[in-house]
Amino acid sequence: MWYGPAGIGTMRGIEGFRQHHQIPFLSAMPDRGSHPDGTTCRFLAEGAYVGVTGWPNMAQTLSHGG
Repeated sequence: MWYGPAGIGTMRGIEGFRQHHQIPFLSAMPDRGSHPDGTTCRFLAEGAYVGVTGWPNMAQTLSHGG
């Protein structure tokens, strides 16, 4: 199960996640990652654990309203 934030919802299994979240997200924002000057994030680590802040910290354009 994948429990997403409000507006995204819950999906069952990897196929449900891919079909109902990942593929539409990637299709709607094809230029994600192309504007690094418009983003900021911080990485932190201790021992075997690592984290990053900044989600949903991306700069991109939307290709459609889907």
